[in-house]
Amino acid sequence: MAESEHIQEAADLLLSDPNLQSTLEEVLTSQNIGRTTKEYAVQRLNDVHKEIIRLRVQGVSIEDIANAVGYEPCSIRHILKSPIVRNEVNRLHSLRDFSAVEATARLDGLVDKAISVYEEVVNGEVEVSPADQVRVANEILDRTGFGRVSKVEGNHRVSVLTAADVMAIKEEALARARECGNMLDLTPKEEGAT
Repeated sequence: MAESEHIQEAADLLLSDPNLQSTLEEVLTSQNIGRTTKEYAVQRLNDVHKEIIRLRVQGVSIEDIANAVGYEPCSIRHILKSPIVRNEVNRLHSLRDFSAVEATARLDGLVDKAISVYEEVVNGEVEVSPADQVRVANEILDRTGFGRVSKVEGNHRVSVLTAADVMAIKEEALARARECGNMLDLTPKEEGAT
């Protein structure tokens, strides 16, 4: 009988006897055998936990948080899985999201005013220097996504191929296709040929 068959037979025997099964479960539980993850729950937030939470809410990676606080990444993961820490992270995310929505709504309300200021300057209806009025109007427009584009970057390459270059590329492609066996014969067959 092979070793694996002996192990299977012993396991079947243990699982068939309720007393042995109960004893086995107690032993495994007392020795933390069978647990796949470390169980750690933060009971109270200390300064390091607060820093971990602050960094995570800012979108910092687990590895970078670990480097910042001097912990191992697996420790950071366990701390972040703790209910008290998860609740705090979620609370701060909600506050941040609410604040962002509120700020956006307020800025959206300023768009009409910024346009009005711009119109007043253009129409000469204000006593303040036009340069200052335009500067303020532009700042408000920039913050709401209506500002002018200040810099455009691009990486453009222009290639000019001669007919000889194109033919060389075609020949290279055909040679590689033949090497790989990826050639299809698309030559029309004559009628009656097999």
